[in-house]
Amino acid sequence: MKKTYDRIVAALLATCVIVRAEPPAEVRSVSERFTATKEGVELTYQISYHVLGLQLMDIGQALSFSVEGLWRADDGTTVPAYYSEVRLNTHDRPGESDPGRICIHNRIATVMTSPEFKTLVYFKETNEYLNPFFKGPRHDHYLDYYAVTGGGIDYFREDHGTGTRTTALENAGELLQQANAIAETIQRMADIYRGRADALTSKSDFRAYFNVEGTVKPFAAESSMESIKGGFAEHAQKCLRVDLSLAPEAEGRAGALSLWGVPFAELAETTARPDLLRLTEEAPAWSMIPLRMVYTRPVGHIRCRLDSIRGKSF
Repeated sequence: MKKTYDRIVAALLATCVIVRAEPPAEVRSVSERFTATKEGVELTYQISYHVLGLQLMDIGQALSFSVEGLWRADDGTTVPAYYSEVRLNTHDRPGESDPGRICIHNRIATVMTSPEFKTLVYFKETNEYLNPFFKGPRHDHYLDYYAVTGGGIDYFREDHGTGTRTTALENAGELLQQANAIAETIQRMADIYRGRADALTSKSDFRAYFNVEGTVKPFAAESSMESIKGGFAEHAQKCLRVDLSLAPEAEGRAGALSLWGVPFAELAETTARPDLLRLTEEAPAWSMIPLRMVYTRPVGHIRCRLDSIRGKSF
């Protein structure tokens, strides 16, 4: 009986996965209000799923791009801004009846002022179906939307599974504080890489804030220098490794994230590609490019590895 029940649940979740909800008006308006004025940068990552140190499967691809342009504010005026977006898609195709063990179609987008990098709008569309070997299937299908207005945050979560919209968000002030310190944070990472600032430890003053199931929680970071090889970097590349985990003062549980980054200018010089060297002329000197990211899940971890960089007009 239990096996029959599990199959029914899995089938229902699989059906939910292929549903593509119409984006709310707030999300649709973002593309209407932003106009690109320069060439952007597009990054492609290959994604794989690992358990106990073994790569079990090639999951899919992540595409990240950022571009400078103009944002039309609520009062109709335009301000210089950056648009940044990340799309993560597994290899399954819409309409397939069996999504397999992992089916992910996520999108994260941010609009920030230029050159201050103050966040104006941020949203995350999550559509994840996970059916690990040792646990039952789980389907998360929702939208988180944040807009900074008048020094505060207008927030809502729209659950596509239940059709409900909630606006409760604990510790929103910390999230806003971090959103307005993006440039400062990246600058600090670049200084640590170049030896101009001390390495991060769990006792450092640095905290990153993430929304964990409706509650904004602090994450501590530890940094170290490490060389990695493979993927986009044909030779061993010196990187700054940053490990993020739930801060000691936080309650509850959350996954961990590790990133390996290198300054864009140094990566371009390593490749000696004229197109990348040209792009660095307009990028901030402290721009950092993630070469690898590892996200810990309840079972195993997901790894993203940089595969390509190119300039692209939007």
